[in-house]
Amino acid sequence: MAIIIANSVMLCLEDHDERIKGPTYWSERNFQLEKVDLVFTVIFILECALKIIAKGFVFHEKSYLRDYWNWLDFFVVCSSVLNFLPMIDSKGIKALRTFRILRPLRTVNRMP
Repeated sequence: MAIIIANSVMLCLEDHDERIKGPTYWSERNFQLEKVDLVFTVIFILECALKIIAKGFVFHEKSYLRDYWNWLDFFVVCSSVLNFLPMIDSKGIKALRTFRILRPLRTVNRMP
């Protein structure tokens, strides 16, 4: 849960005003935050992969995609991965970055 909170704080630190200066402008802080986001994405991919290995993907009764919260988790992880693929650079895919904001909702699944 600490990783999700740290990731949420990181999302709050992005310079959104600086992006208005043009599509090629990128602040130094956003450049550094992009590197940190890659680390968080790798951590979330590992978590997702370990859950899939432990529970199975779809076919078992308590498999990974039988839980609705894991649907959200899987979608957020997949959209995060698409952001880092260099061959995909369209604006529609870049809009998926906004789904990273849904990561804090993953904590709801972990709360008793």
